[in-house]
Amino acid sequence: MPQQDIVKIAIQMPGAYPQLIQLDQKKPLSAVIKEVCDGWNLPGPDNYALQNADGVQTYITESVS
Repeated sequence: MPQQDIVKIAIQMPGAYPQLIQLDQKKPLSAVIKEVCDGWNLPGPDNYALQNADGVQTYITESVS
């Protein structure tokens, strides 16, 4: 049975190959961004954020609303 906290998302950045990752929603967002940066060999993961590209382009945060 698949875990409900894990979702597959596609991420992209200009000039880089898109990635399909399994996002563990229980993991801190900073850890997810670090893994993404490591996959693209980007230093300074604190300088990056995830942004929703569907519809209204909003930034993804850990706040619950």
